[in-house]
Amino acid sequence: MTALSPAEKLRIAFDLHETGRRMYLQTLRRKHRGLSEEQLEAKLLQWLLAPPGGENGDFPGPRSGRFA
Repeated sequence: MTALSPAEKLRIAFDLHETGRRMYLQTLRRKHRGLSEEQLEAKLLQWLLAPPGGENGDFPGPRSGRFA
């Protein structure tokens, strides 16, 4: 197996992000059937910028202080 180049790894990361974004947008459509696409996109952006439970990063618990 050939190692992936940094560009290939970045492309995969972008593809995974886009897939996750689309999946969460679909979840929002089901939960909030009366909202417009613009309102749903606003909810998606809000979630991306401040996900519930992610106040201290992706891992639950106190901040480590390593990246202060």
